[in-house]
Amino acid sequence: IKLIQSLIEAYAQMRYNPFPMVPFEIAIIENLKGS
Repeated sequence: IKLIQSLIEAYAQMRYNPFPMVPFEIAIIENLKGS
């Protein structure tokens, strides 16, 4: 569930971020560290 929430947040950030994959990758990395 946490991973899904992070992906949703990352997707929301992608709309306003000129480098769309950065928040997405950060969300994945943070989830891997947290789990």
